[in-house]
Amino acid sequence: MAINILDTLCLVLAACSLLPMLPFRHWAYRVPGYLALQLSVLLGALLIVRLIGGQFVLLSMLAIILASSALLFNLSRILPYLRISKKQVPDLQGNTQEILSMISCNVYQENQNYPLLTRLVQEFKPDIFIAVETNRQWGNELEKALKEDYPDHFTAYRDDTYGMVVFSRHKLEQEEKYYIYNETPTLSCAVSHPGLGKIRLFVIHPKPPSPTEATTALPKDIEFLEVSKEIGKTDPREKVIVVGDLNDVAWSRATRQFIRDSGLMDPLKGRGIIATFPTYAPILGFPLDQLFVSSHFGIGVMKKLRGIGSDHFPMYYEVGLTSDHRSGRGS
Repeated sequence: MAINILDTLCLVLAACSLLPMLPFRHWAYRVPGYLALQLSVLLGALLIVRLIGGQFVLLSMLAIILASSALLFNLSRILPYLRISKKQVPDLQGNTQEILSMISCNVYQENQNYPLLTRLVQEFKPDIFIAVETNRQWGNELEKALKEDYPDHFTAYRDDTYGMVVFSRHKLEQEEKYYIYNETPTLSCAVSHPGLGKIRLFVIHPKPPSPTEATTALPKDIEFLEVSKEIGKTDPREKVIVVGDLNDVAWSRATRQFIRDSGLMDPLKGRGIIATFPTYAPILGFPLDQLFVSSHFGIGVMKKLRGIGSDHFPMYYEVGLTSDHRSGRGS
């Protein structure tokens, strides 16, 4: 009986792992792909137990083959993000002072622990602070606490959990709001940094494929496509950063297509899987809050910060120009 249960578990986990390969956008096909790391661990453990167990029949062989295939598929997707892999975005070399620091956070709109977040921002003093799921109440609290240190801010406050705001110590220019799908906003602005020059910043928070938000991944996929088109319109010499709660994992088909279309790079590759959601179940964690940069940049710091009462952990980043681009930093 135990062997049959193990075979059944192998088949179920294999099916969950392989669902994202199918060309369907329904959430039931996309969401299992978020758990590639957890599925790999479970499949690996099951295969070891199953192989030790013996008593192989035809169904057992089929379960082992499918589970092994699913394990290899999951590993192929997450391997580039493990620390043993090569970093796609290089570490910053030297003690350069030309750094742009950022905190990006999904505040969780119903969360009212405003001081936890504002104290975090005041502690790390980033150049840019980005928050999503910000309604008017969140905006009032953040502006009251941060307006002296962050004179420029760009807002799209909303009550539907898709509001967002950018606070900056540096001048913001060319501010644009895109309402790409069902009035969900994306923010774009130019940050004038004294050491790095002008940087085009995109803040995105697409709807996730889920039973309660969007039945399919179509809204998210369209937002990725439209943002990549906007990036494609920029001068290749322009420095570009995309940041936010992408409601997708780095190894998904949609995110990898976004990276190819936009020409950006993923700093998570080679730096480990930094799980930011959900805070209430760390064992199920996966990286929804992400950063992508143009080839001008290297990474000084990329880390998860302490919780602020949200279902997401905030992320802290320090980016700067690589040695190949420092000579043109004022462009």
